[in-house]
Amino acid sequence: MSINYFYKPDLDSTFLSKEESHYASRVLRIKNGDIIHAFDGIGHLQVLECKNSKSDKMEVSIVESKKIERLRKHKIHIAIAPTKKIDRVEWFLEKSVEIGIDKISFIKSRHSIRNVIKEERIDKTILSAARQSGNFVLPEWSPIEPLESFIHKNLHIEEKYIAHLDNSNPSEQKNFEDIHKNKNEYLILVGPEGDFSSEEINLVKEVGFKSLSLGQSRLRTETAGIVSCLYLNLI
Repeated sequence: MSINYFYKPDLDSTFLSKEESHYASRVLRIKNGDIIHAFDGIGHLQVLECKNSKSDKMEVSIVESKKIERLRKHKIHIAIAPTKKIDRVEWFLEKSVEIGIDKISFIKSRHSIRNVIKEERIDKTILSAARQSGNFVLPEWSPIEPLESFIHKNLHIEEKYIAHLDNSNPSEQKNFEDIHKNKNEYLILVGPEGDFSSEEINLVKEVGFKSLSLGQSRLRTETAGIVSCLYLNLI
């Protein structure tokens, strides 16, 4: 039997939020005495017993709490220029959370088209993917920021890369098998549909980002983000 997980960021609370209470009571028909499960988004799971199945404020008692053990030790950070169509951004979010990711940053580059993202939609997509996949540690995410200011905030990351097509100098590009293993954090920049400009590529290389190849195919932005996330989970 599948287990339905509820989001309960306050571990000490004996109530579910209004949204979670409505879902539990009206959709799943949880009743008094039923056992349910919850996660807090930062690494803990709880077994709960329903005490009062009110649809606006379900009361629960805590039966058991435990910490989630992380199997992957390194952190994965993808910085991506959001696409014009928001559903493609959400598809990237959904799949990267399912695969496993720690931080998502949205960046604005010269060829960017989308300059606004709605916080509520991002949070909803991430939470839904976490429930479905069982990756209960929610990734951090940050709103759209100009590329130049973003890269200077992240110079401390040792393994940092810019993913782009470079047919003129393919020998200078790293492949995923060239990435150093056993580092604490990895950051990959993924550009917009029109790719990064040559000036932007030169700028990030000057401050220590390495050029990274994702293969010979010209990938969509969201596909490049997912490929990067997958490879970083496999190293």
